[in-house]
Amino acid sequence: MDKVNFTGLRNIGALRIRVPKDGTELINTHMIVNLTDDAAGKDLTEFREVLQKCKPALNNMEFAQDNNFVHILSASYADGSCTPDLAVNHKIIRPETKTMPLFSYIAKLTKRICAMKDKDFVVTPEFKYGEGGENYLIPGTKSSSIVGVPNVKELVYSASSAKMYSEEINDNIYKQMMDYLR
Repeated sequence: MDKVNFTGLRNIGALRIRVPKDGTELINTHMIVNLTDDAAGKDLTEFREVLQKCKPALNNMEFAQDNNFVHILSASYADGSCTPDLAVNHKIIRPETKTMPLFSYIAKLTKRICAMKDKDFVVTPEFKYGEGGENYLIPGTKSSSIVGVPNVKELVYSASSAKMYSEEINDNIYKQMMDYLR
């Protein structure tokens, strides 16, 4: 029997990839979250409402594979030479007045994930070992093709990875916001 999830969040996966670039490293932190509406909250509805508010600045923001997921990418340089970038559902989001609701939503979401208890992390086997778990986390890359990481799906779809990388994404959002407010 599957664990019951009362958080509105499930099938959370996260991974950091370091890529050499311009004499330093580009750090890409990916996170995928399956949003749902349940007795504890309306995460999916709230996300869709935020997208509607930001629509003039965002164009189409649905996650192409499945519109119940949000894909978050935070990109930063290891040497701190540039302000991090945030991409949501494959679109870079620039901090501006029109996009603040989305920045706030992602910041709140990542804080929530950081605070979740391990027992509340639910990744369904159908997702983890199916097409979604294989293809959703890094666009254009199959999870199983990540070399040098044994049991990559066990690592990617774990509470510890989700918490660690959601905190990193949240810190990068904070850096972007501070840079924007200067």
